[in-house]
Amino acid sequence: MVTFRQVRLAALSMLGVREERLFGEPAFCVQRTMFLAACADRAHVLVRLTPRRQALLIASSPVAYRAVEGVHGHQGWTQVALARVSLDQLVPVLLYAWRAANPSLRALTQVARTP
Repeated sequence: MVTFRQVRLAALSMLGVREERLFGEPAFCVQRTMFLAACADRAHVLVRLTPRRQALLIASSPVAYRAVEGVHGHQGWTQVALARVSLDQLVPVLLYAWRAANPSLRALTQVARTP
């Protein structure tokens, strides 16, 4: 089980992330692109993924991940039930969303991994 406090700390530890507000709830952006938002109940978060990554996560654990209803869900926004995931499972998802939110960060992380 992951707490929202842990999610916030993980998000803010990523390069260039700022906490903002979306409908009065915490949201996390990099280079003015939102990649993570808290739900009002703080038991769930919304993560911006690609539709393909979203489908893989939902297939792997439909009790933990589900597509957001409507057009945003078709674009990859995914609801994560914090009680159904561990921090070890969630951090790679957050890192994926963070990298996908900014092309310059994708290039930076690719260069860093090149031998």
